[in-house]
Amino acid sequence: MSGVAGKVLLAAALSLGVAATGCSDEEEKKEEPIVDAGSDAADTNDMGDADDDAGDATQSQAVRIDGLSAPVKVQFDPSGVLHIDCQTDLDCYAAQGYFHADHRFFEMDLIRRQTRGQLSQVIGQLGLDGDKQFRHLMTTRDGTPLEEAYLAQVSDETRAMLDAYANGVNAWLADMRAGENDATLTREYEFPLVAADNIRDWEPADTIALYLQLAYQLSETATDDLFRGEMATRLDPEVAADLFSVKPGLESNTMQASGVDPSTMIRSNLGGALDPAVMRAAKERLHPAMDAMAAARKRFDDNPSLLFGPRNGEDGSNNWVVAPSRTANGKAILADDPHLSLNNPAIWYFVELDSKTNGEGNLHVVGASVPAVPGIVVGHNNDVAWGVTTARLDLADAYIEELNDDGTAVMFNGQEVPLLQKDFTFETSDGQSITETFEWVPHHGPLISKDVANNRGVSIKWVLNEAGNDIDFLNDLMTATTTAEAMDALGPVRAINQNWIFMDRAGSIGWNPKGAIPNRPFATTELPNWLPLPGDGSAEWDGYLSEADSPKMVDPSAGFIATANNDMDGSYTDGDPTNDGHSPWQSPPAYGHRHKRIVELIEEGGNSHTVDTMHEIQADTYVLHGEVLVPHILQVANDNADQVGDEAQKVVDALADWQYTCPTGLDGTDPNASPKSSDADEARESIGCAAFHVMLPYLTEAVFADEIAEGSSYETLANWYSLQSALIYVFDAPGELNRGEDYFDDVSTDASAETKTDVVLEVLDTTAAKLAEDTVFASSTPDDWRWGRIHWVKFTSLFASAGVSLFDNGPFANDGGFSTVDVANPTGRAGDFDDSWNHPNGPSLRVVFEATDDGIDAWFQLPGGQDHHEDSEFYGSLIDEWLSNTPTELLYDRDEVDAAAVETIEVQPAE
Repeated sequence: MSGVAGKVLLAAALSLGVAATGCSDEEEKKEEPIVDAGSDAADTNDMGDADDDAGDATQSQAVRIDGLSAPVKVQFDPSGVLHIDCQTDLDCYAAQGYFHADHRFFEMDLIRRQTRGQLSQVIGQLGLDGDKQFRHLMTTRDGTPLEEAYLAQVSDETRAMLDAYANGVNAWLADMRAGENDATLTREYEFPLVAADNIRDWEPADTIALYLQLAYQLSETATDDLFRGEMATRLDPEVAADLFSVKPGLESNTMQASGVDPSTMIRSNLGGALDPAVMRAAKERLHPAMDAMAAARKRFDDNPSLLFGPRNGEDGSNNWVVAPSRTANGKAILADDPHLSLNNPAIWYFVELDSKTNGEGNLHVVGASVPAVPGIVVGHNNDVAWGVTTARLDLADAYIEELNDDGTAVMFNGQEVPLLQKDFTFETSDGQSITETFEWVPHHGPLISKDVANNRGVSIKWVLNEAGNDIDFLNDLMTATTTAEAMDALGPVRAINQNWIFMDRAGSIGWNPKGAIPNRPFATTELPNWLPLPGDGSAEWDGYLSEADSPKMVDPSAGFIATANNDMDGSYTDGDPTNDGHSPWQSPPAYGHRHKRIVELIEEGGNSHTVDTMHEIQADTYVLHGEVLVPHILQVANDNADQVGDEAQKVVDALADWQYTCPTGLDGTDPNASPKSSDADEARESIGCAAFHVMLPYLTEAVFADEIAEGSSYETLANWYSLQSALIYVFDAPGELNRGEDYFDDVSTDASAETKTDVVLEVLDTTAAKLAEDTVFASSTPDDWRWGRIHWVKFTSLFASAGVSLFDNGPFANDGGFSTVDVANPTGRAGDFDDSWNHPNGPSLRVVFEATDDGIDAWFQLPGGQDHHEDSEFYGSLIDEWLSNTPTELLYDRDEVDAAAVETIEVQPAE
C-alpha cells in the first residue's frame, strides 16, 4: 500500500471510529483534579493575583515514584508551568517524567512508536508503511536500531537521568492503569482503531527516539538534494539553474552582520547567473536515476513526522542576542522563537527544575522542554541563557548507486560491494507479525529506493546513522556558568542541526551552530554538495570538520549575533558554496528576509535595546518581499494606467497605500465572526497585505509555470513559495538569471513574445477576480479584504497528516506573512497551496531572557497550553497571548513560585 493510500484509508477509518464512539467533546473527559487549584489559574498574565490562589493543597491519594531519594514538591503557576522543588537532580527528572506523561502522554507515545517503527502496534496495518520507512532509516549502517546504538553510547550520568525520567513516566502509567491520582489518557485513545490497551512501559530508548525524530526533521537534508536532482533531469539546464539553484534571493549573512554595517547588504551583487553547465552535467549524470530518485523522495514525503509535520522548508526559527553595549541598562538580552509545525498539543512544555535551593543537587533551570526528554532544551539557569534555531548544516547526502546486474551489490571504486540485508518483524494491533527485508550500502547507509531495471538505487549517508553520545550535552549545558562553558557543553552534539546562541550574566555572548559537518574535499562547482552524488567512490566524505574549521563566534564587534536559518558567511551569495575557502558548511539556507529585517531593527535600536524592543522585533510583520516586488508592479500599472480596469485598479490602489506590514485587520481572533478593526492604519495595512499575498502565487505561476511545464509535472502554483528567489531576481535583478526577463514570455504560445507588462496586467486582473471569489473574500470592496479573514492558524492534532481534524483547535486569525520576522508563511511550500492562505507553521514558542545583577529574568509565549486534557484549565490557555504577542513572566525564584502557585502536590518515594 502506498503512503498516500494509507493516509486516505487511515482518515476514513478514523472517521468511522468517531461515529462508532459516539462521544461528544464533553464525555469521558479528565475527572476533576485531586489537588485543589484556584479559580484564577487561567489568567496567564496576572501574576499579581497569584497570592489569592496559593494555599494548602489536599490529595486523596499520594503520587509515588520509584527511586526518589526524598519527597518532591511540585507546583503549578497561573500559566500552568510546572515547577519542581527536589532534593537531587534525579528526583527532578523523575517528577518531570511523571507530569510530562500526565499532561502529554499521547504525543510521547505516538512519537516513540513512529520513530521505532511500532505505530502499527497501535493502529494496525494502516501504520505499516510508515513503520517500515522509519525502521529502515533509523538504523546504523549495519542495520542496528539507532535508539539502541545511541543508548549504548551515553555516559553513566546520562543513563541515570534517562532511567530516573523513565521511572517517573512509568509511575504515571501505573496510576493510569490503576485509575489512581486522576491519571487518565486523553481523548485520542478513545478511537476504536487506537489500541489503548497496548501501551507498554517507557524505556530510556524511547527518549532517544525523540532525539532521532528531531534530527529527522531538521538534519536529513538529502531529500532536498534529490528534489533538485529531479529538476535537473527534467528541465532545460538554464531553467533548472535559474529556478532551482541555491541563491538566497535577499542576501544577509550572520557573520558579516555581526561586524559590518547591514546597510551594505540591502541588495548585494549576487555574482551573476548560475552557470547552466552545472545543471547540464547533472542532467547527464542523474538521468538514469530519475525513477529511483522520485521513488526515494516519495518515501520521505509519504511519511512525515507526526510531531513536527511535513519537512517543507518552513521549519526555521529566529534568534538573536545583544551584548551589554547594545542595551539601555548595560545587560545582555537574548530572544528566541523556533519555527515548527503548530500542533495541538504544542510541541514544547515549560518547566522549572530546582535541586539546589532546598536540595543537594546541581540543577536550577527553567524553560522549554520536550515531552519524552528530561531537562530543558531552551531556557536559562542562574548564570546562562540559551536559545536555538535550525542551522541548515549539511549533514546528509543522497548517493546514486550503480547496481550490479542482479541488484545484489553496488559498484564502489571499481569493485562490487554486496548490499547488507537484514530482516525486521513488525507486530500489528490485530495480532499479525509481518517480516520485511531491508538493504544497506555498507559505506553509505540505507538503500531507500532500488530500480533494478536501470541498475540504479538511492542511498542516504547521514551523520545521524553513526551512533554517538549526543545527548550527553544536556547536563553540562544546564549547569554551565558562563557562555564559554555552555558552548563547550555542546561538544557531543552531532546531528540535531541547531544554531545555539548564549549569553551570561557577565555580558559575554556567543554563537555555536553545532553539528558534525562532513568534510567534502570533492565539492566543486561541477560536483556541488546540494545535488545527489555519485556513489562510485569519487565523492566520499573525509571525516568531519574540526572545531577550528567550523563556524562559531564569541563577543563580535557589532555587539549582537542574529540567526534566521540564513547563510552563515555569504557562501551561497553566488550560488556556489564550494569556492569560499572551506568545505561547505550548510545545505542551501533559507531566504535572507527574516535575518535582514532582524539586523535592520537591531541596528535601528542602536544601544538602547530593552526587553520591550526584543518583544517588538519578535512581533514584527514587515514584509521585505513586498518592499522589493511591489514598486515594480506599481510602475507597470502606472505606466499603463489606460489598460488597468476598474477592478484591477482597486488592487493597485491597495498595494500603493500599503506600508508593508500585515495586521489581521480584525477586532478579535475569529476569522469569520470578528468585526473589522476601526483603526484606519490597521485597515489599510491589512487590505494591502491581503492584496499582495493573494497576488503572489498567481504572479509566480504566470512568470514560471510555462517553462517548468515543458519538462516537469511540478505544480508551480501549488509550490509557489519555493520560487520566490527567482521571482525577486526576474523583477529586481534579471541579470542574476540566465534567461532574465525572457521568463515573462509564455513559451507555450506561438504568438508574439509576452512582456513584463503583459504578465503584470494579467495578474492584476486575476488577483481582483480571486479577491472577489466566494472562497476568498466574496467581495470586490477593498474594505472587506481583511487579511485575518483568510490568514489563520489551526493548531492541528497529531492525526492531521491522516486528514483527521477532530482534535484540532481553531481556526484563529493571525497576523504576519511571507518571511516576516513574526513568521506566518501561507501555504505553498510543499505542494499544499489550494487557494488558501492559512499558515501551518510558525513560532512554536517565544522567549526573551535578560541578564540581571542577581540572575536572569525571562518571559515566554506558547501556542497552546500545558495540559492536553480538554477539560483542564491549562488546555490551550496561552493561545490568546501567543496570537497577540503578549509575554508572560517565566518564574524562577523559589519564593516567587511559592507565592504564585495555584496547585501544590507532594510526590513521595514509592513504598
